[in-house]
Amino acid sequence: MSIFNDIAKVGKGILGTVAPVLAGALPGPMGALAKKIVTDLLGLDQDTPNEEIEKALAAASPETLIKLREIDAKFKTDMEQIGVDLERIAVDDRKSARDRNVALKDRTPAALAWLVVSAWIGVTVFLFCCDIPQANREIIFRALGTMDGVLMLVMAFYFGSSSGSAKKSDTIARLTETDLGQK
Repeated sequence: MSIFNDIAKVGKGILGTVAPVLAGALPGPMGALAKKIVTDLLGLDQDTPNEEIEKALAAASPETLIKLREIDAKFKTDMEQIGVDLERIAVDDRKSARDRNVALKDRTPAALAWLVVSAWIGVTVFLFCCDIPQANREIIFRALGTMDGVLMLVMAFYFGSSSGSAKKSDTIARLTETDLGQK
């Protein structure tokens, strides 16, 4: 597993909620800088394993999390001021994956996508048509949940992920901060 996949796991948890811009930068070219910012704030070495960073974030004081949110906002502003468009980098990354498939005429992603969609439909129809023994329900539902996640990845690959959803979340966070600041 690459370091970027490991780093991306950290970005999906507390960091993704408190500092979405820094979390979004982790798997990209600004990842080392984003990780340094987070580890410096937490008083950790940049070589700290990602599991330890997650633990430190989980144990962080409210003041530290507020400071992290402020740093996240400053990071976003600084990137915009120097002309780094983080959204453009993410779009280009997705585009390059699609362009690779076109250039190589690689049918593997399409085959996997068809397999995932077919399997998801099959399991869903099975759930509607068949009675599942009580002992097997947990594993069937877990498998369907995993397949739901993979299906979303397929849809995001072919139709684009919802950057609008991320912007909506940012707007809600800003409005919440504004409301809290007025009280």
